[in-house]
Amino acid sequence: MSERQARALIGKTADITRQAFIFNKERCETPSYERTREDLARSFREQGHVSAVDMGLPDPVTSIDAGCTHIFLKKPGVIVIHWDGFYFDAVRYKR
Repeated sequence: MSERQARALIGKTADITRQAFIFNKERCETPSYERTREDLARSFREQGHVSAVDMGLPDPVTSIDAGCTHIFLKKPGVIVIHWDGFYFDAVRYKR
């Protein structure tokens, strides 16, 4: 995905349900949402080939397997979604 395509995803909604994780109109079916605690720097280096410096994530970080990608817990009500090589902050809102 290009930077332009990534910028177009800013402000888009991610739907997280027991049955699926949906982002950018793509659906990850039956995600396990298995949680693991990982060394922040190593996790980002291995999964995203990037540095986690300045991302505001705790160390160790909780990583959640959404089936087709990983979600990281940043703080209450805020997650980071790894999508096609980019990382997006997502804020929970009530419907």
